[in-house]
Amino acid sequence: MPPRSLFLALLGLAPACLTQDIEYTSQGELVLTEGGSEPDSTGGSSDTEGIETSTGGPTSPTSPTAGDASGEATGTPNNCDDDPACGPEETVASCPEQCSECGDGVVSGDERCDNGVNDSPAHTYFKPSASACLPDCRLPAWCGDGLVNGPEPCDSDKQQTSTCEVDCTVPVCGDGIHNPLHAEACDDHNTHDFDGCSADCSTVERRVFVTSRRYRAHFEPTDDNPIDLVGLALADLRCNQLAAAADLTGTYKAWLSDNSTTPATRFDTEFTGNYRLTDKGASLLAVGWPDLVDGTLLHRIDIDQRGDMISGSLVWTNTLADGTAASTTNCYDWTSDLASVTTSLGDPSELDARWSLLLTDQTCAGEFHLYCIEDR
Repeated sequence: MPPRSLFLALLGLAPACLTQDIEYTSQGELVLTEGGSEPDSTGGSSDTEGIETSTGGPTSPTSPTAGDASGEATGTPNNCDDDPACGPEETVASCPEQCSECGDGVVSGDERCDNGVNDSPAHTYFKPSASACLPDCRLPAWCGDGLVNGPEPCDSDKQQTSTCEVDCTVPVCGDGIHNPLHAEACDDHNTHDFDGCSADCSTVERRVFVTSRRYRAHFEPTDDNPIDLVGLALADLRCNQLAAAADLTGTYKAWLSDNSTTPATRFDTEFTGNYRLTDKGASLLAVGWPDLVDGTLLHRIDIDQRGDMISGSLVWTNTLADGTAASTTNCYDWTSDLASVTTSLGDPSELDARWSLLLTDQTCAGEFHLYCIEDR
């Protein structure tokens, strides 16, 4: 067979055409093909772009496909190009990272949220709903998120601390929020003394008075007694009725003992604050329960619920100065006013133990006052 170069010369082919290969048919006919390509099953070239084949026209590029986490193609269209702008062939569905905009309801890019409306307030004092979103697709700030933001001076993640309240305010005496971590014993929404809490919020104060009214030993069960109370419960009611009429807040208990209950068993014996009278100077009576029952008072309990002084009368007690029962004679648990029944009395003009026990075996037919002490 003639050498290949001879045939090339006869055909007049330039050296540039040497990129083509020469093949012969079984009958010795010359066939030219593109260099480096292999015929596919249809007779066309499998890796040639824009070249006529024996079976069809020019080929066209296929669109790239999005891959899964392993890098394998999933077949999902992804028309994002290298240009960060949203192009004419790109859509929110196929290219959200380039085509999504704040307000379109699709969370993408650096957006933290997007509900399509995005009209939530910038800051709230409660946790916003899961769908809340700001106009710039950021999440709203709120008291309790642990970050100091909006009008907050502090944020302790909804925990009361010595420097921050649960409502993200700084603890201040008089704000009405009792914060023991801030060394507050109480906080009654003001900085005044003698109203239940000291001006510096360091001491709880409870008021004590002797009733302006005198009662028989059963405490008048048929008089203004809507739920038919008797005994100590009725005596407590009388104290609270008079306190309410005098605009005194709090809950009051009568200083009395019966056969089963005494002040030492039904009062707050762990109280460490101030007991004060109701006079204009709020005279200090005792500091804490131990001081109240030590046998000596700092002031006589001779001031009534209105702040007026009383004198010349005794008080139903049947109680020793230490808060325990003085005797078992107590006008049948404070239900009888018979002259033949007896009990013990105290004297509001005394500072020593006689304030609680002055006389024993006194008839229950008399009319005397009550001591009323604010308690929890």
